[in-house]
Amino acid sequence: MSAKLKPAMYTDNIELYSLEATAKINNGEYPIHLAKDGKYEYKFVSEGELDLYTNYDPTDADAEAITQEHGYAPVVWDGIDTGGVPFKELNHTNDETFDEETN
Repeated sequence: MSAKLKPAMYTDNIELYSLEATAKINNGEYPIHLAKDGKYEYKFVSEGELDLYTNYDPTDADAEAITQEHGYAPVVWDGIDTGGVPFKELNHTNDETFDEETN
């Protein structure tokens, strides 16, 4: 949950967005699903505001529901508090090691 948003993430994948969102992206407004206060808020932010947010891993059910309601947009949070919005448990482990000499 640490990737920062960039305008290119939107313009390079413009076909994923609704017509309304595409028009706003072309006007410098970027859609997000913000995990905050225990729910997701769909809103548009300026390029300068993109630095305020980082990617968030919603549950599969939440991702499907918010996408159906508002269309595709990155799911983000402010890096401080979501108010209890659940996140997807990813299957990452730190048990794997990397041997530079053999890899």
